[in-house]
Amino acid sequence: MKTIKHLIAMLLCISLCMSLTQAQPAPDKRQDAQTTNTIAQDVLIIIQQEQVRFTAQRAVAEMQLQIFDQAGQMVYDSGAVTGSELTWVLRQANGETVKSGLYAYTLSAKEAGAADARSRRGHFIVDRAKERDGQTDRLWITSHSESGVGTELTVARSEGVTIAGASVTNEQVSARAGGKAQPDGERELKTESESEKKEASLALAAVTGKTTIRGSEDPLLEIDHTGSSGHPSIWFKQGGAAKAYMWWDRINNGLRFGTPNANPILSLMDNGNVGIGTWSPTSKLEIVAQDGLTIGGYQPFLTLSDGNANWARVRMQNVNGGINFQTHDLTAIGGTAMYIQNGTHNIGIGTHLPQARLDVIGMTRTSELQITGGADFAENFEVNTEKADNGAMTAKAGAGMVVSIDPASPGKLQLSTHAYDRRVAGVISGAGGVRPGMVMSQEGTLADGKHPVALSGRVYCWVDASKGAIEPGDLLTTSNTPGHAMKAADVVKSQGAIIGKAMTGLKDGKGLALVLVTLQ
Repeated sequence: MKTIKHLIAMLLCISLCMSLTQAQPAPDKRQDAQTTNTIAQDVLIIIQQEQVRFTAQRAVAEMQLQIFDQAGQMVYDSGAVTGSELTWVLRQANGETVKSGLYAYTLSAKEAGAADARSRRGHFIVDRAKERDGQTDRLWITSHSESGVGTELTVARSEGVTIAGASVTNEQVSARAGGKAQPDGERELKTESESEKKEASLALAAVTGKTTIRGSEDPLLEIDHTGSSGHPSIWFKQGGAAKAYMWWDRINNGLRFGTPNANPILSLMDNGNVGIGTWSPTSKLEIVAQDGLTIGGYQPFLTLSDGNANWARVRMQNVNGGINFQTHDLTAIGGTAMYIQNGTHNIGIGTHLPQARLDVIGMTRTSELQITGGADFAENFEVNTEKADNGAMTAKAGAGMVVSIDPASPGKLQLSTHAYDRRVAGVISGAGGVRPGMVMSQEGTLADGKHPVALSGRVYCWVDASKGAIEPGDLLTTSNTPGHAMKAADVVKSQGAIIGKAMTGLKDGKGLALVLVTLQ
């Protein structure tokens, strides 16, 4: 390694002593004008990974950079660049990366309103150490005026970080050299330790430790170029305390983001996987958190797209605290595939206004249905009550009442008021705590109403035992007591007027009896 450094030092010494005519083409009229006018102002040189940026410290109209190899052949010409900043990415005009070696450059700048451009010349020495022995690439930069007095030297290593410093004037170089300017041919390269001291005073120094970028009061950003475990990191601080950080995990090939209390918050892996709250995401997006995923905003959407189905979408939306699910063909019209209502927790299929625990708009298909909340099959009907001669209601329709077809009102029923009524339709469900297991109706038609009437199944029914005691197994029919059933004693009259069979008895009076409704 020492031999290589000495070789490069010798090459630099030779480059500073050699005539510019050996590294540049014969000057034309334009170059003559540039040669006679040096750039008066200083230049800020910024070295980043694989690029060098020149920034004029005064406002200029345009800048131009030309690079020549040792044979004097031009390898790069930026052309006239408007503004006071120019960047070279260490590539030739054909886009190829420059090789190790010596290169001459001419940097010219033209101030606004000036007739001629002013120039500064110097050399680049590029050392591709990484290609040779795996060491860090390095770059030497020299620049000097046309008089050759006060040549400044910049030595920097390209380690993927920004290295910046302001160039010094010829007078400053002379002062640091002991107050006497030395010609290029008499300049002597120092030892490695002396050269490092000179770099610190004249140009840009290699950045290998930590860089702190200060704000108005305290450090805001600290860059650890190597990291305590070999992982480069950037720390964000406030009041001297670390608040957040990001670092490159060189072992697992991932970019980590975290805070002192949460490590990591975010992981970006080189295979494209993204993890939140996990070090090793196994999918494109993996979230590991106790409180899951929160999507905020006014009625926010979570949209899932399927590229294999022409980007068909499924969306989940928060609507007034409820969850609305939509499919691609319903999205355009604002339809609902499924909705879970807030507060009631009712679920609607095909509706966003479910009126029951499960409210389905459309056909429901199932291979097996088990009903555990009721014991009879019923339909909803409107029920008229019997009126006396004075117009007063004789009874109110209620659960357990026997009802018959109302011949004066199509589709409606009325309370049964006489015995052996062949128009008997069933028993209003819900008495004795036994509810209907299934209720049918069609809203907006005659096939609807307020009262579920049991057409089959078990239901409690009001009975009148004054015409005879009722025993389990007796057939029941309508009676003269409005809404009550009685024992069917007359077989002939009972034809077509049977409500069902009694499952419990009643010896006398009026009361509820469990009836198995089997109209016949």
